[in-house]
Amino acid sequence: IGTEFNFNTKLGTKLSLNASGDLSQTTLATPQSGERSLVSLNGRLNLDYAATPRDRIQFSYTAWGGQLTGQGQTGSAANASLAWRHTLTPRLSTLVSYADPFATVKGKSITTTPTVYQEQVYSQRNRTLIVGLTWTLGAAK
Repeated sequence: IGTEFNFNTKLGTKLSLNASGDLSQTTLATPQSGERSLVSLNGRLNLDYAATPRDRIQFSYTAWGGQLTGQGQTGSAANASLAWRHTLTPRLSTLVSYADPFATVKGKSITTTPTVYQEQVYSQRNRTLIVGLTWTLGAAK
């Protein structure tokens, strides 16, 4: 059972915002732990700034709620990224993307059975810088 939402708007002439997500309730029945339910909220926020006609700066933040597993559940987690795109020609652009600039990828996993209770907490140091070229196939606009 759940519901989705999506919101798009312009914040002036150069900045746009997109927010989307879902709220859901999941039920899982297993022989070991019986029936369990979990309410989870997942979402994504994107900001797109047109700095110049040829340059775009984008910020993205994604968060996901816990999920049921056969022997427990996972906790919520989140991740952010920043990107800059510069258009060289109508078909060719440069791209610089930096994933997880704020070291926000953290999470928790819980195992619960009649004989075992275990919590695992993790923090990924997964900062990644990508520099590349993007070539658009098809007709140039």
